[in-house]
Amino acid sequence: MIQNVFYVVLCNLIFNNLDYDSQGIDSRKGVIVYLLFGTYYMPNITIRMNIACERHIIMKELKEKLYGVHSYFLIKLIIEIPACLIIVTVMIFGTYFFIDLNNEDSGKVFILFSIGVVMYYHGAVIGIFGGVISNTPHMASSVGNTFSSILTIFSGLFTNPEIGPEATRWFRFLMPLFFLRNAALINEFDGLDYDDDVNPKPKERYNYDGTIEGNIMITFIHLGVAYFAAYVVLRYQIPKMSLSL
Repeated sequence: MIQNVFYVVLCNLIFNNLDYDSQGIDSRKGVIVYLLFGTYYMPNITIRMNIACERHIIMKELKEKLYGVHSYFLIKLIIEIPACLIIVTVMIFGTYFFIDLNNEDSGKVFILFSIGVVMYYHGAVIGIFGGVISNTPHMASSVGNTFSSILTIFSGLFTNPEIGPEATRWFRFLMPLFFLRNAALINEFDGLDYDDDVNPKPKERYNYDGTIEGNIMITFIHLGVAYFAAYVVLRYQIPKMSLSL
């Protein structure tokens, strides 16, 4: 919680009173990325390391059929609900009005909150996947950070997704963060009364498309694929685990 509050204070200090000119538009995109980045990585790192640390106990209990893989994963996600609500609430409501994000519509803050919740659970599911494919906490740290770097690099969080070799541009469609980024940018810039001399316009500048609902729905497909992949990996590992551990 202290870490979360520190992120919010830092964000408010750096992005205070955003303008509506070209520099202000870039800063608005930057703060959106910062908020999404924070809500994704907190559960991702925590769950990944927790699963790696308790791996031997989990595998033994699964092999003894004390509970199933599906039950274990669901409980891992359910117990994240309080932390998710607290962290996303502090991150979004603790910054939105202080740095003057789009307030043309009172519902936009709640839309960004919803996007933050989805982002949090994507981080949690990717953390589960990173934990189950790792044999040790050290491996979980290395593998998880590498995988998360790939997700963020190709998602367009830091650059225009159209920049780069044509052979790799299609990677963004495999990245759930790309679609959540789109949803958050649409929410921020749709209806924003930015200066007339802003050129190129935000949509062309950051190359986002679609609707908020459509982008969020696509991310649920990614979430389901990651959850299923983690389930298959753990189920495959159970018969190979020795009860002597």
